[in-house]
Amino acid sequence: PVFDLKNWRASGFKYGVATRENGQASGDYIAAAVEWIRNGCLDAIVTAPINKEAFHASSWGKRFPGHTEMLASL
Repeated sequence: PVFDLKNWRASGFKYGVATRENGQASGDYIAAAVEWIRNGCLDAIVTAPINKEAFHASSWGKRFPGHTEMLASL
């Protein structure tokens, strides 16, 4: 299944350009996956590398240096 949080717009997206919006979406999806694990909806999470520049520009990046630390905290 593909889960769509509807927290990201494809219009205006440019490959290779780090934005706060994209970094926020990355963190939001990680947080949602952790919540789904807690609720018994998922058995595992696999993450791919994320753009740290975009992540750091988001509200998640203000709290965590990267998504590995975010996962550890959540």
